Amino acid sequence: MTRSPLFSLPRALYLLIARFQSRNVISFFSGRKLHSFRRGLSTNNAQHQKSQTREEKELYLRLTKSFREKLVLKPQKPENLYGKVIETSILDTLKVLRGSNSGESEKLMVDVNSSNHGRLTKSELVKLVNKIKASTILNDVQQLKNIHEDMKHLNITDINIYNRILQGFILCKDIEFASRVYEEIRNKDLLPNIRTLTTLLNATMGTPSAHEYFQEIQTLKLKLSSIFDVNTILRYHITRNDNDSVQRLWQELVNQTPNIQATLINDKGERLKPNSFSYSLYTGFLCKNGMFDVAIETLRTMEHGVQPNSVNFLRHVIQPLAQNNHPTEAWRYLSDIRRKTVHPRNIYSKYYTFIIEAFVQRNDLNSAGRVFADMEEIGVDLDPRAKEIYVCIREALNVINEDPEDEAILNEYKII
Repeated sequence: MTRSPLFSLPRALYLLIARFQSRNVISFFSGRKLHSFRRGLSTNNAQHQKSQTREEKELYLRLTKSFREKLVLKPQKPENLYGKVIETSILDTLKVLRGSNSGESEKLMVDVNSSNHGRLTKSELVKLVNKIKASTILNDVQQLKNIHEDMKHLNITDINIYNRILQGFILCKDIEFASRVYEEIRNKDLLPNIRTLTTLLNATMGTPSAHEYFQEIQTLKLKLSSIFDVNTILRYHITRNDNDSVQRLWQELVNQTPNIQATLINDKGERLKPNSFSYSLYTGFLCKNGMFDVAIETLRTMEHGVQPNSVNFLRHVIQPLAQNNHPTEAWRYLSDIRRKTVHPRNIYSKYYTFIIEAFVQRNDLNSAGRVFADMEEIGVDLDPRAKEIYVCIREALNVINEDPEDEAILNEYKII
């Protein structure tokens, strides 16, 4: 299987930076120069390129050479998307390399003052967590297994550190070993927290293991403490097509008010709110079960600033709305997503086609024409089905509408 260049980028950058570390390149990434380098990552920033020192420019070009070559080979990809990937990969890797000296422990979600770290000092704990992060970035399963062995010998009993390495194995696609680590946790009589089990549940969704992890959450009476936890349980119920449980959890999530004691709160005591993924999951479930009016009403009452923008939302909400006689709503939400995201434009092509087909089936050719005009304006190519519809509409309208006034209208909507 051919791997995308995106797959190998973090590893390549990590190896480059590790190689340059002995030449004091890492010390270059500090303070003002780190900010300068961050601004320089955009290849469109002409003003900054003029002000770059030779050292800055040389380092930037070395780190991005391979990826810029890929950019030339794939011109249809937006350049700023690659720039963001490059920036994130470099800066995240630098944080791992420098973490033990940069106050990184404040962000570890691990209590460095806990007595559950075995024989580790605070600084050693930070190094351990950073090793887990680095091994995960490099997709180095063997190194994660070595770290896991070290943790056993050090008698570490902090569940948050185990959560870290569980997540590492899952991100490296070794779900089986992650499950073995969980068995070890239980055999040690360590008490998992909600994140332990929702991480495993999310990774095993749709399998018998997922039900076992859900039952464990119920048995231990663990409270959902983040929107990730809520979304994972919501997705679990959706996977099982358990309508009652889906509706009960959703109402519990959206009906909380400041005047009533919330049942879904985070560790700070703040009530949890649905995010874009929550809405995508729930409205997708409604559409799958034919509850289109409820889905539309849910989308209309979304909390301010929340806008589903995932590809799953296109497939599970936009498409069924269009195919079930709700093209106007489908078009509106598709337009919102297109304005607020950086997806490649042609990812929307087939969803526009579903909407056009729905308008044509209604004999609403004016609306179909506006959709065609919208596609042309934003540069979305017509797929084969849309081209076929376009030709049929033109032929039909050229026969039926010969009045000059009709022709002007058709020109306005770019049908002729």
